[in-house]
Amino acid sequence: MAELNGLHTTYISGIEAAERNPNLGAIERLVTAVKIAPNALLEDVSGAISTKESWACGKMVPLA
Repeated sequence: MAELNGLHTTYISGIEAAERNPNLGAIERLVTAVKIAPNALLEDVSGAISTKESWACGKMVPLA
């Protein structure tokens, strides 16, 4: 992922672990790398969390 968008691997890892908050520039680079619309990151997922499911690789999956 870091190679696709030019962000450092530790920065990507921090975002994934919810230890860092990406700025708008980083969000733009991330969504461009994975070819999704930026608003896809902001969709309401509260129902998914309450049903113990989450988005992974573009589809709903049960949380472990």
